[in-house]
Amino acid sequence: MEITLSAQVLQDSSIPIHGGRSLDTHASSILFPLYQTSTFVNDAVGVDRGFSYSRVSNPTGDALEKALGALEDTPPAVCFRTGMAAVYYPGIAEYPGYELQISQARGSGAVLSFTTGSAEVSKAIAEHAKLFRITVSFGSINSSISLPGHMSHASVPPEVLAQRDLPQDLVRISVGIEDEEDLIADLEQAIHLATGRTCLAIK
Repeated sequence: MEITLSAQVLQDSSIPIHGGRSLDTHASSILFPLYQTSTFVNDAVGVDRGFSYSRVSNPTGDALEKALGALEDTPPAVCFRTGMAAVYYPGIAEYPGYELQISQARGSGAVLSFTTGSAEVSKAIAEHAKLFRITVSFGSINSSISLPGHMSHASVPPEVLAQRDLPQDLVRISVGIEDEEDLIADLEQAIHLATGRTCLAIK
C-alpha cells in the first residue's frame, strides 16, 4: 500500500523531509530510491509500465515534483530534463557527415539508425529482438532498440514531424558491451522473423 503524507498535517520544518513523499513499497527503503537510469524496458513498442525515458519521466523526478509542490502547498511541480537527437551512423563512408566525423573523433560511437520501408516491419524487428531491449534511450552497457517515431517522439505534433527527417519506420539501436557475435545473431534472427530475410540492404 502506498501512503502519502499530506503537507497540510505537517509543520513547515517537516515538509522538506516528508512532504509529498510516498513510502517505498518495493523494498521498504526509508528514503525514496534514486533511479539512476536513462531508460526503462518497454513491454512492446510504445507500451511501458508508467515510465519509459528519464528525459520524459522518472520515479525519482516524480517524487521531486511532488516534494516541491508540497513545499509550496500546490499541485506537483513540473521539472524538465534534457536529451539528445538520433543520428544514422557516421561510421559508414557513404554517410553525409562521415568526413566531418573522422576529422573530429577517434570512433563513430555506438548508436546507429536505419529504415526498413515499413513501420510494421520495423516494429516487428524491435519486438523480435531478445538482447536489444525495447527502450527509448541509449548509452547504457546494455544494448537497446527503439522506434523514435512511435516512442520518444510520439508526442511531437504531426505538422512538426512533417518538417523533420523522422521516418515512422526509423529504427534506432544502441550497442552495449555484449559480445558482438551475439548481437549480430540477435539482429539477424529478428530481421529474419520480421521480413523472411537475414539482412537488410544498406542504401
